[in-house]
Amino acid sequence: MRKQDEYEYGLPSGLLSRGDIWQSVVALFVAILGLSLFALLQFQGIRDPAVMEQAHVAHQLASGEGFTTQVIRPFDVWLFDLSPDELPESIPALWQAPLYPHVLSRLFRFMDHDTLLQGRGVLTAEARVMVPLGILFLLLTSMFTWLFAYACFEKRVANLAALVLLISPISLQMMLFGGALMLAMLLAASSVYLGWLAIDHSFREQKTWRILLCAGFAGVMSGLLFLTHYAALVVGGGILVWLALNLQRLRWLAVGLFLVALLAVVLPRFGLFQEAGWWGLGAYPYNALLETRMFPGDSLLRESTPVLRNWQILQAVREGIADRYQQFFSGQSLVGAGIIFVFFLVGLFGREERHWNQHKKWIVALAMLLLPALPPVLGSPYGHWPILFPFIAIFGAQAFFRILDQEEFFDAGVRPALCAFLIVLCVFPSALGLVQRNTVSPYPPYHGALQAYATQWVPDDAFLLTDIPWATAWYGQQPSLLWPKSVDDVEDYLASIGGIYLADHAIPLVGTDAGWVYMRKEGVVPESLPFRVGLFLPAGAREQILLLPEVPEAEREE
Repeated sequence: MRKQDEYEYGLPSGLLSRGDIWQSVVALFVAILGLSLFALLQFQGIRDPAVMEQAHVAHQLASGEGFTTQVIRPFDVWLFDLSPDELPESIPALWQAPLYPHVLSRLFRFMDHDTLLQGRGVLTAEARVMVPLGILFLLLTSMFTWLFAYACFEKRVANLAALVLLISPISLQMMLFGGALMLAMLLAASSVYLGWLAIDHSFREQKTWRILLCAGFAGVMSGLLFLTHYAALVVGGGILVWLALNLQRLRWLAVGLFLVALLAVVLPRFGLFQEAGWWGLGAYPYNALLETRMFPGDSLLRESTPVLRNWQILQAVREGIADRYQQFFSGQSLVGAGIIFVFFLVGLFGREERHWNQHKKWIVALAMLLLPALPPVLGSPYGHWPILFPFIAIFGAQAFFRILDQEEFFDAGVRPALCAFLIVLCVFPSALGLVQRNTVSPYPPYHGALQAYATQWVPDDAFLLTDIPWATAWYGQQPSLLWPKSVDDVEDYLASIGGIYLADHAIPLVGTDAGWVYMRKEGVVPESLPFRVGLFLPAGAREQILLLPEVPEAEREE
């Protein structure tokens, strides 16, 4: 069978009918209502350091401070060659990809989110901007997922894939807490759909400009995806290979245009962080060294004079890659995908009627295998794989219906019940989370009111030394310094810091000396530090401690 005949044989049947359009409108309304209700019941504040720092960088942009952050790590002192006793109030946000903070900052400009706090400690900007934005991103992702699945397979596969995407635990977590990762998922789905449109037009022998337009826009979306999540360059590479394998007309011209469009979006970003020596990637490559046996936990970030020899870097990179692959193949990082991932794995070994679907399925699988080799995102617990979840849902749904259609295994009357059972299995973890609301509480240690209160005792131009600098910078707009590995190292920063705030007792004390242990748990301050006034927070508890150099004037008057 010729490729053209194969393509015509598998075409979806026509455009959407009027009934389909009304069903889509009703489904959209129900989805908006359901996701909004889920967010209302589940969201109690940001809980991931990466998203908190992204929000803080967005605030800096909205305030006219540029793409900067007030979160400074001792490692940044070495990276920028700063003087510990004269720290700047902000530095370029080397650890963050730029697109999501820029999108967020546009919305922050419409509200006075510095002064509005809710009773539960949730900054109004989180509830009124970030969560609705996450809902919008998830809805748009489900739309592109439905369109791509309908084009490649059939309507029931598209319906199931879009529904699974909306109700799976990983999608709902990304919606509430994923930050840039949710935007990356949307851009991945849209770029792949645009790539399919280019292939579709080439098979249908449509006008040249349509093929090139879709290929160009796919390149633009892939470039934006890279600027949202650096590791997602793997997705752009996969689309490039997919186009090269399947375009029937103007193949190399369209592939070249895809590359030109991608580079036109990405290249202006390169060179902005030349002082870091990484040409546009900022400090992201250093993430490959974190949480390895050579540099356990965040110990590297808390070193102001790190010694990085070539053999140490190579060994740490190898250890990090091995650990991430071990976690990946153990399935620990894939639990949030649910049972649909099992059907995706089963479907990998099935034969597709259309060759471009077979290509795309194996490209997705290859991308999943490559992603653990790339450095993780600082402060994010999810890894890279959720970017590919829309395609896991599509090919998993297709494999499920392929198995269901085997007459020797299932009667026709049983199939709707089995489909409903699959949906129940997918939604069950999320429904269980509605019952156990305490499992998503960001406290301890994060509570907007507590962090804002702690920063009130420190002068605006002084740094607060803390184990959660992303929270004090976001909730209190206070220049914040990550605590160094040793208490003795604090002496180098005494001229810059105006207080010490230790909030997170859950942080493993990896590579930390006993001085921090006593200070965190007992409030015992070494003689070398001039911080003699201690406040335990919250009132009546000893969960967090704020150390100040002198009795605050307000307390003296009392």
